[in-house]
Amino acid sequence: MLRRRWQEPFYQNKLKKPSLTVGNVRVRKGVDGAKICTGGADEIMKILVADGNRNTAAAVGECCFSRWPHHQVVFTDAPEQFLLMVEQDGPDVVLLDSELGGGRGPALCREVRHFSAVPLIMMLWRGEENEVVRALESGADDCLTRPLRPKEVVARLVALLRRSGTLPMLANAGPVTAGPLYMDFNSFEVRFGGEEVHLTATEFEILRHLVNNRRWVVSHAQLSEAVWGDQESGSRNSLKVHIQHLRQKLGEGNGHPRFIFNARGLGYKFNIP
Repeated sequence: MLRRRWQEPFYQNKLKKPSLTVGNVRVRKGVDGAKICTGGADEIMKILVADGNRNTAAAVGECCFSRWPHHQVVFTDAPEQFLLMVEQDGPDVVLLDSELGGGRGPALCREVRHFSAVPLIMMLWRGEENEVVRALESGADDCLTRPLRPKEVVARLVALLRRSGTLPMLANAGPVTAGPLYMDFNSFEVRFGGEEVHLTATEFEILRHLVNNRRWVVSHAQLSEAVWGDQESGSRNSLKVHIQHLRQKLGEGNGHPRFIFNARGLGYKFNIP
């Protein structure tokens, strides 16, 4: 009989207070009683971290917060339990330590590929050519070399999820209608009540990013990076001003949002009435 080993919640994603909490973190039961930390959104990014050090999972959570404010990080250091969690908890992406269980990372990856095509990144310790080749040949989609660098972690996760078709972002497939609001980002056309809405380039990019991620709260950092190409380029105050102007052009009165809602302390979310 396998000995089940689980870690306590390690990463606090400070979002709205859910009904059952440890601190500000919702706790639910995963496989065989595993505790899972979640921000409490209906649709969240699920990241499984299998590593010998729980601090790695906390670091991954911190890296991902700016890109996915609503996300959940699940952690295990037990190789056998890792396989059960991949199969039963349905993570969106997996980060697997190559040295988990005494160097069993590649073998575990091969076992996963027998039953799952989940996007998987293997975390390496040296990053030497033979180590990278071994990881990729075992079924890993990509590799990260320690020490983990926050921007690289997020960039590789986004690229991998985009390639796999599971990125929680909606493509510009065609026009989007939200009540009297009509938006076609392919033709750069926005209309409200049949009348053309004249947006600045910045306002257009903000609207496009919010609409394309309309299932999610988009963080201030994510919006800044999407619009200005750098999280530090656009301050919250300047972003707030652009949002205010955008709301006015979309027919929203002061204090009465209809399309763009503020998630206090987190960012913004686009709503289709």
